[in-house]
Amino acid sequence: MVSPASLCSLATICLVSFLLLFSIFSLSFIFHFRLRTLHSHSHHLRDFNSLWPLRILLVSFASLWSLTELLRLPLHDPIFLLLPPPLKRETLCKLYVVSSLGLFQPCFFITLLFLLNISLNKETNYENSLSRALFVIFLFCIPAFLSQLFFVFFSGAGVWRSPEVFMRQFIIIKQGKVMQCTHPLIGTGILGVFSSLYVVCFVGVCWRAVLMVINKKLRIRIYGLAFAVVLSLSVQFLSLALSVIWRPGDLAFEALSLVAFLSVLSCALVGEGILVIQPLADALIVEGFSSRRPSVSC
Repeated sequence: MVSPASLCSLATICLVSFLLLFSIFSLSFIFHFRLRTLHSHSHHLRDFNSLWPLRILLVSFASLWSLTELLRLPLHDPIFLLLPPPLKRETLCKLYVVSSLGLFQPCFFITLLFLLNISLNKETNYENSLSRALFVIFLFCIPAFLSQLFFVFFSGAGVWRSPEVFMRQFIIIKQGKVMQCTHPLIGTGILGVFSSLYVVCFVGVCWRAVLMVINKKLRIRIYGLAFAVVLSLSVQFLSLALSVIWRPGDLAFEALSLVAFLSVLSCALVGEGILVIQPLADALIVEGFSSRRPSVSC
């Protein structure tokens, strides 16, 4: 009989593969649009294309986050024979918490917010947008990253020792020689603080966008993006917080872990679709319509 952990691992691998394929499609669409604008005489279209590094950054962080989610899946002993000796089971689980929850996920959401905000500022100089984006990402992601890094790697000894339920990163099931990662409660708490502050800022930017946008279709997209972000972060936090009640291998734990992963993955797909695919597709449609209009000679 197939275990719940195996089913959820298979579902996670399939979902990660789907997100990677969608990200590859998004990147190809970005480069296709850039090639089209290089030969375009439209000044507005070239200004619109100046945000292409930010869109690549958004897609890259989403892809890296999905890949780090694979670190939490159960791994059998033979696989570890291929790894360097220092890279033990515990280290992989700790790397998962720090890289996924502390680095790539916050970087993705901060990039999402920055890209939405800069799109609203029509008078912004887009030439330095990438450097400003990297500065903002570093500024707002480094607290979450350092907090996760400290509590995961350095708080398990001495006066900083915490109860096992707060710091448990892994469980080894000896009967099956399988390592399975858990979600430490203190790491989930750090993620919850970041998510709360982020949702407040994101909703504020979305509200400003709704007030500025006249197009009904664009308003629907902004509402959809806001709903996806708020719902995904809320569901992820609740799922990870509840998962500490059960142990890896239990149906409830595996289901909650999958729900937490699926919530952020859905938000990544919505974010790429609304802030990458849709704007570029609309711009190409407008360019094609403009090029087909008959010219008026004096």
